[in-house]
Amino acid sequence: MLNRTSDQSRLRRRASVVAILAGIVASTVSLTAIAAADRPDGAVAAAGPTTITLGPEDISVVRQVYDPGEGSGWHAHSGIHAVAVLSGTLTVYDPGCRGQAVEPDRPYVGGQEMHRVRNETAEAVEMVVSYLSPRAAADSNRPVAKPACALT
Repeated sequence: MLNRTSDQSRLRRRASVVAILAGIVASTVSLTAIAAADRPDGAVAAAGPTTITLGPEDISVVRQVYDPGEGSGWHAHSGIHAVAVLSGTLTVYDPGCRGQAVEPDRPYVGGQEMHRVRNETAEAVEMVVSYLSPRAAADSNRPVAKPACALT
């Protein structure tokens, strides 16, 4: 039998790690941009990959709870997001209306593709979502028309 309290503590720590990693990614990318700005010509080395600068305003970490039957509706993001479920089971639907169960220890990372999430269980779903979206995108979580395969 699992100890629910220690299990929840472990999951909360894991969600914190996801948030910290998102911050590290943003800091690393920002430091690359700062290093380029320190060059006399302001250029980034041509041999490297394209640099995308993210700052603290481009990252948000949100704790969410979906009650039984609650869902997001069809939507898309302007950036990427990582979901760490702390308790319960969340179902994520892709544009083909195929559902994927996301449970603790099974993170979900999504991009800009339309999707919806829903709690189809009798227990609340608690999760932490880390969003990485460019600050210029005012529509980091925008509703979209449901796909033809969706009944609701």
